[in-house]
Formats: sequence, structure tokens, C-alpha cells
Amino acid sequence: MPRKLALSCLALAAAACGGGSLPEESARRDSAGVTIVTAPAADRALDWSWSARLRLGGADSGSHAFYAVDRSNTAVNAEGRIYVLDRQVARVVRFEPDGRVAWTAGGRGGGPGELLRPYAVAALGDGGVTVYDARKRALVPFDARGAALEQIPNPLGPVAVLAFDAQLLFKTRHYRQGASGDGYRFRLSLIGVADTALIAETPVGSTFSASSDGRGRPTARTLGPTIFAPDLRWHAHSSGIAANSTAGYVVDVYAAPGRLVRSIRRPGLGRPATRDDALAWAAANPIVLQREDAECQIPPDELVDKMGFADSVPAIADVALAPSGELWVRRWAPTVPGGPIDVHDETGAYVGTLPREFPFPLHFLPTGEPLFAERDENDVETLVVAVVRR
Repeated sequence: MPRKLALSCLALAAAACGGGSLPEESARRDSAGVTIVTAPAADRALDWSWSARLRLGGADSGSHAFYAVDRSNTAVNAEGRIYVLDRQVARVVRFEPDGRVAWTAGGRGGGPGELLRPYAVAALGDGGVTVYDARKRALVPFDARGAALEQIPNPLGPVAVLAFDAQLLFKTRHYRQGASGDGYRFRLSLIGVADTALIAETPVGSTFSASSDGRGRPTARTLGPTIFAPDLRWHAHSSGIAANSTAGYVVDVYAAPGRLVRSIRRPGLGRPATRDDALAWAAANPIVLQREDAECQIPPDELVDKMGFADSVPAIADVALAPSGELWVRRWAPTVPGGPIDVHDETGAYVGTLPREFPFPLHFLPTGEPLFAERDENDVETLVVAVVRR
């Protein structure tokens, strides 16, 4: 088919489907000097592949005997050292960039350097690490040799990553009651010794109540976010932060120390939520109650009726920012762990889209190699340092 005729057919197909003309990519600077990048609405497929250069975890015993990895229990520092928090045995393992075990630290207990309910780990700039212990409500730090340091009381909530020098990033949830409505709001804050900077926050999300105070009024303890309520999705490393705090496809990228430098958008990916969307979500995310010796699963229609749902379906499920500034964006999907993955380069320009089966980075090494979670042949989750072929 001649190129001119092919383009005409594509235009007719878009118009017939209600798409109209597809906007081209554009970039502009606002009055504050922030670059606003608008990506094209149409996907461009990326034919990338990957292989494992290094695999950590999945062993029956020893330092590699962990079998669950996620973003909050793994960390990477600027030298490429990898830290894994093994929640099952309450210890931290530090791996060198080549996979050698440098040391293990921690252990179950309430004493100095011990952990009761470890939740998240953050790499420190000097080669050490700090762990947020939810039971102690404290940061439990270890130095570059794995020796325990004095723990630091922390009532704010879990630390997720060391962002800049002596500053830590915290994602916290705040409940608000007022005449304008009750609800939760998530905040991402950069906290140092002397000051706190708010990086991003969500709008107040609507809530549902599982019980009342006896007079028909909901209590803050029993309130929870509705289906599709606004969440804060973010990722950071030693020189940048990426955050999505709205239902739409908007990712703001910050440079040290929390200065907004660019905002990346894709039109047409957010949409109003319907009851069918909420039912699909409830079916894919069942809630099972344990009653005496039996389990009771709440039917999706009852779950939707009880919880309710927000006005909009989220456009974004996750973000990951590489040291180079390259941005990966996992799009949201109601019935699977995630949708397709968009990749934007260090300027924010749209590179293309990977299929949803492609793994999504937990972190990146300074070389740009991503860290993926992958299940092995025994269905055990391992941490993989990957080489991506583009």
C-alpha cells in the first residue's frame, strides 16, 4: 500500500473510533522554568529483551536465603552496592556490585541493632544502611561495616529511600476531618536534620467506614480509601525523584534537593471510573475474612457497594527513575498487576512502550542496569541484576 494511502487509512480509523487527530509530542517551559513534556497519545512498540547478569536470593540457607523482594526491602547506593532486608529473619544483607556478600547485620529482637518488625531499608551515602522498624517506630542504622549505630525514634512512618545526603524521603498518610469532607491524603516529604520539604501530595481521597462510633458516625481508625482513591507513586535515587500524585498521566521529576525540573504527561489515558471497573478490580483483589475455622470471601458487588469508588480510574501504577534520568512508567490495569510500560528519555521525550509482561525495575545500578524481581523454577522470588538489550 502506498505510504500516503496508508496514512489516510490510519486517520480514518482514528476518526471512526472517536480518537480524532493524535497530538504530536511537545515540550515547553513554564514561568518557573519547569519543562512540560507532552507525549504523543499513540503507543510506539519497543522490541527490547533482557537477560540476568546476576541473581541474588532463593537459596535454602545462608545469606541468599531470602525469597521475597520488593522496592521497600531492597536498596542501591551510589557505588552500586545492593542491600536486601530479609524480613523473615529480620536481617540486612549487603552485596557488592559483583554479587559477593560483604556482611549481614541485624537479627530478631528488641535490643540495640536488633529488629522486631522491619519494614523498609534505605542505603546511606557512606556505605551504611538504615532500617525502619514498625514495631520500634524507629530507624535502626548500621555503618559501612555492618556495625549497629544508635537507633533514631521516628513516629512519621516507614522510610523508603535515602535521597540526598543526610535527607530521607518519607511517604506518609494523613487523615483529615472537616466540613469539606473526610478523607486520606498521601504526602511525600524530604526530611533532613533541620528542615522538611514537601515534594508531592495527593488530593484528599474519599473513604468508606467499616464501623461507627455507636452513633452512626465513622471513626478514623476504621476508615479506608475507596476503590481507585488517589495514591502517590514514586521512585528516587541519589540525584532525583519521580512522583505521580494524581489520577491522570502526570509524572513530576525533581533534581537535588527537591527542585522540580520537568513534568511529563500523556493525554487520553485517564478516564472516568465506572461500576464495571470497580467490579473488575474487586474480583481481581478479593478480600477474605477468617471466621472461626472457615474463610469467607466478600462478593465483588458487596465489596463495591461497601467501599465505593473514586471518580477516575488511575492512569499510572508505578514509576522508576534511572540515574541517567530515563523514566519508566507502568500504566495501570484493573485486573492484572500492571499494564504496558512507557519509557521516556532523560529529557522526558517518549521513547516507546514495552509490553506488560516485561519486568518493571525495582531500582537501577549506577551503570543503568535495572534490578528486577523474578520467580525461579521453584516459584521463589529472586532479585535479578539485568542487562537490557535495546
